[in-house]
Amino acid sequence: MALAASRQPIFPLIDEWPARKIAMRNGFLVTGTLGIPDQAALRKLVVFSQAIDKLKATSFRYPALLVERLLAEHARSI
Repeated sequence: MALAASRQPIFPLIDEWPARKIAMRNGFLVTGTLGIPDQAALRKLVVFSQAIDKLKATSFRYPALLVERLLAEHARSI
C-alpha cells in the first residue's frame, strides 16, 4: 500500500480480497489479474479470449463464472 501510494498508480493489482478491501477503504481503485487482459482487450491491445486461454494454461486460479461473463461480454463487443 505504501508503495502504491508513493507511486500513484492508476490502480494497484491485488487479487486477495482482504487486501482489496483495505486498498478500497484507502481510496484506491483496484483490479485483479483478470482486470489486466480485460482492460487491454477494451483498448484493442490483446484478444481477450486468447489471453484467457494463456492464463488457463498456467496455475492461475480464477472464478469460472467471472471468466465466462467476461468472455461473453468481449464476444458481444467484437
